[in-house]
Amino acid sequence: MKKRKLFKLSQKPTPQLLPTMDEIEEALKGVDLWEMDKPRK
Repeated sequence: MKKRKLFKLSQKPTPQLLPTMDEIEEALKGVDLWEMDKPRK
């Protein structure tokens, strides 16, 4: 019983592991800038 409970709890992502919208936007901005800096073939 205890093992099953721990297993269920471990499957739930904690808020700390989930990126915030700001972090996602910053990451996307970084990718966009990096793609633009590349020379186009």
